[in-house]
Amino acid sequence: MNGTPATANSYLMDGVLNKENVLSTTMVLPPPEAIGEVQISTSNYEAESGTAGGALVNVITKSGTNEYHGNTSWFPTDSGLGAKNFCPA
Repeated sequence: MNGTPATANSYLMDGVLNKENVLSTTMVLPPPEAIGEVQISTSNYEAESGTAGGALVNVITKSGTNEYHGNTSWFPTDSGLGAKNFCPA
């Protein structure tokens, strides 16, 4: 962002710094089902969160409840729907 490398970005999770200091990568990667909102600020962000010259990426997770929640997904693996093998035999 803003012409800076990826290591110049600041990554937050629920407002807490989520960045490994040596390689400048994210430490905790939440599953996609746990993400409620993603906020990206590229410039003019608040002074208390201005720890990077690039972007400020804040991932806000969903809050939990006492009820059971779940997600399902289905990935078809039917060989009839796959690509043909074009290697010469």
